[in-house]
Amino acid sequence: MNVFEYFPDEEQSIELSLVELTANYEVWSREQVFDRVKLICDNLMGHLKKHDALLLSKLEGSSQLVSLLADYKKDRAAVEEEIGQLVEVHVDEPEYEECLEKLLKIVETHTAFSKRLYAGIQQFASKQELDLLNKQFNEVVLHSTDFNYLQEAS
Repeated sequence: MNVFEYFPDEEQSIELSLVELTANYEVWSREQVFDRVKLICDNLMGHLKKHDALLLSKLEGSSQLVSLLADYKKDRAAVEEEIGQLVEVHVDEPEYEECLEKLLKIVETHTAFSKRLYAGIQQFASKQELDLLNKQFNEVVLHSTDFNYLQEAS
């Protein structure tokens, strides 16, 4: 498995879940909406943790990527802030649907930014760095105890 295939697939899955949720907001019960939102937010935060642990922490010394990594921190902060805004609103409040739509827009922005991030990493990282990155990624993902620990960390 390639780290640059895994993360886009995961982002697409989260985004599609949010699209489905916003499309069914009026149809599903409030309990279904709440449960789905909780799952999506957990998945999104897990995705960000994996980004940090499996990808970005391995590249922080690369001088060409400093600007891109700084932009990533802003992108990540926007995602976390929007999740924080959403959890402050009760599922029965009228602005809850608007908050969900804002989260979807932020996730779409994150997905678009991530494409640039991955392209930049592939452009500026050395072949040895990329090989090591994928080797370490596969060791964690393919060994479930390491992956499970990563999900609990932070």
